[in-house]
Amino acid sequence: MAGLILGYLGITSIPFLAMVLGFPPWGSEDSRNQAAAVQNLGTLNIALQTYAASYGKGFPEQLRQLGPPTGDAALDVNASGFVAPALASGKSSGYTLSYNVTGRDADGRPIAYSIHADPAGREASGQPHFFTDQTQLIRTEANRLATAGSPPLPEQSRLAGAYLPNQ
Repeated sequence: MAGLILGYLGITSIPFLAMVLGFPPWGSEDSRNQAAAVQNLGTLNIALQTYAASYGKGFPEQLRQLGPPTGDAALDVNASGFVAPALASGKSSGYTLSYNVTGRDADGRPIAYSIHADPAGREASGQPHFFTDQTQLIRTEANRLATAGSPPLPEQSRLAGAYLPNQ
């Protein structure tokens, strides 16, 4: 159910997000890929927070744990079903997503993460790079790897307050 809800959020908010970021959803393939990458980072932030709240074990160790189970297997910590299989595999419309656990609590539970969305393929030159973490701000850099120190996207700068699990 959560995966379905997150899917609906993604479908309806891509055109709005694209316009806020300054590129229309009907524009070039690069513009559509950039909008999809930003939207997918937002979806992953929500899914990661939901995973942490649902299982009480912090964030997942690997992105694929947010994906659905195979066959008739039940949902669990290893296949929570919060995102579609392609997104759980780290693919996002012309971008490669890299998820890393970046901090743990005293019990070893993941309490911090980072996700890089970097252009894939030979058309990558000149495309923006994106970054997000448990703060849920999405940051960007032109022509280089985005980091926690990169500027946030325009509408992101007013957002604040991260959910840090089990603190």
